[in-house]
Amino acid sequence: GRGANITDPFNGNITYTSFNLTGGNPDLKAEEADTTVLGFVYQPSFIEGLSISADRYLVDLSSAIGNFTEQQTIDSCFKDKVLCDQIKFGSDGRIATILVGFININAAKVSGYDMEASYRLQPDFFSNQDESLTFRIIAGFMDENSTTPLNAPTTDQAGSATIPDKTFTGNIMYNLGNVGINLQHYWQDETIRNVTWVEGVDVDDNTVGAVNLTNMGLFYNGETGSGTWRASLNVNNLFNKDPVIAGTTRIGDETGRRYSLGFDYSF
Repeated sequence: GRGANITDPFNGNITYTSFNLTGGNPDLKAEEADTTVLGFVYQPSFIEGLSISADRYLVDLSSAIGNFTEQQTIDSCFKDKVLCDQIKFGSDGRIATILVGFININAAKVSGYDMEASYRLQPDFFSNQDESLTFRIIAGFMDENSTTPLNAPTTDQAGSATIPDKTFTGNIMYNLGNVGINLQHYWQDETIRNVTWVEGVDVDDNTVGAVNLTNMGLFYNGETGSGTWRASLNVNNLFNKDPVIAGTTRIGDETGRRYSLGFDYSF
């Protein structure tokens, strides 16, 4: 077990640390799933180096095996009167322990879209030099990530702080001879702290701000008589962005700007 920070709706949504208990479940049943994926790739002949792809995915599970977080277990008990046997209260009326283990959550569904586009070209910024420039973007939209525990109402977590429904990653890589630079930017849309809360009732503001993070890499490729090598310098969180904080919810980069050196040798 371990400590768990929780918000207690049984006691006016106060926040404190409870205790988590984990264990097995001999009553688990095998889960079944129907998976559908549709996609296409388009590489037009009139624009050399361009590639565009898109996918639609749908995963529908029955008797799904999963484990609720401490907060999800508490919220399900308070709102839907299910999983209450997983919670033990102390003599002071507060939650003392929460059993968190694998259960058949009855149903789960995940669906959304993934899109990717890349474009590679060979510019001529410097004469008589081997150059390449690559642009790549990856976007995701999740329209559902739901669970239906023990025949209770469905809870859709898509768009919550830990399961953002809209994400975007952009990447630019430029090579000049043996030297290269890579820039990457990650963005996720504004999310909500808790999908079961109602603003103005459970909390004044249920939103969590958008996340923006930029990383940079520099590298040099070399050769020896018996192999190839690469030396690299990576800078994560280039602009030293703080994590996004809303109440007890924190998302983004907790560490801040950091540097790492790498060296790879292949023979």
